[in-house]
Amino acid sequence: MRHSIELRLKGAIEEIIKISKLKGRNLEFNLSGSHDIGNIWRFFQNNSNQLDRRFEKINTTLDRTIRDIADIDATGQTFRYPIDSESKKHLVDVGGVISCKVLYDNFSELEKNLDTLHYFTGYLSEEYRLETYTNNLSRADIFQVSKKLSHRSEWSNEEFKEIKSSIRSQYKISSNEFSKVCNLIQRNYETAHFIKVDLNLLGLSEGQILELLIFWVKLNPGFRDRSPENISSTSINASVFEEIKNRDSIKKETLLALERSLTPEYLAGLNALYYFARDLNFSESYEATYNYELKIAQQISNNMKEATRKFLHIFSKCNLIDNLLKSLYFLNFIDLAERIVDIYKLEGVIKSLDELRSRQAFSKPDICGY
Repeated sequence: MRHSIELRLKGAIEEIIKISKLKGRNLEFNLSGSHDIGNIWRFFQNNSNQLDRRFEKINTTLDRTIRDIADIDATGQTFRYPIDSESKKHLVDVGGVISCKVLYDNFSELEKNLDTLHYFTGYLSEEYRLETYTNNLSRADIFQVSKKLSHRSEWSNEEFKEIKSSIRSQYKISSNEFSKVCNLIQRNYETAHFIKVDLNLLGLSEGQILELLIFWVKLNPGFRDRSPENISSTSINASVFEEIKNRDSIKKETLLALERSLTPEYLAGLNALYYFARDLNFSESYEATYNYELKIAQQISNNMKEATRKFLHIFSKCNLIDNLLKSLYFLNFIDLAERIVDIYKLEGVIKSLDELRSRQAFSKPDICGY
């Protein structure tokens, strides 16, 4: 039990060392040379609290139980042997008895909290890699600031100066850092929405998405039927071959109509929207996916056969409309998403629609600070 705590705290220290490097800071700890839980815990608690204020809540929750164990068995000898190296009996100062019931209950609770810490340190490593932070503010802080700001068109007003002063005072940041925060807010798909800044989709337009779906619906006329028996065919017969021929004809019609649209940017934009729906966590990932897909699309730009194959790979996906909607709602293209829902009568068809609209589908655990 005690060894488990030691190893998990050392694992957490490894994570905050990684985060420190991402923030341009140097943090060192001799993980192999220390077995004193008290020292390990103090190092983690002090440095993690300085690294990101969101650690304070989970650290407070963990503190008492870890310090209790550290006080009784700091170096791993008390729970192993009845006497210490000086032949003194262990646990005399606490009455010689530890309640197994109390120990079990407290350790079970500690394990849950250590699981939360493990999740959080891993989450922060991913969050800081996005580089949406400043010297003093985390990504979560920046999101909270975005909700306090007035609309972008009003930033030259006197009222904005008061808001700026209040935010600077609350977060203890300079005017220069405040400007950096505002720049990050304006170009982030999640926060730009709060200040009424309209960002564009990457690689393709809203009109091109609507055009694409016209052909996709021809290819998937039964897309509203979500029953299991509609997912696949169980036998090969004449009607199946006829269906294959029909789908092939629709694909050819689509390629002919969209031939001029299939630029590297278009292909990258379509792929980014489709694949982003698999991991709706950070809007920065949408931009990273687009940039990655654009490099691939540019490499095959002179190979029409390969570009066509890449397009048809996404176009043939039976869940294309679902993934597009998930990404559009997350990225705050609400009007476009609602228009698609209305055109194709998806109310009651997509079960997660209410959660997408309310953004509950994208919610993070409270500890993340959003």
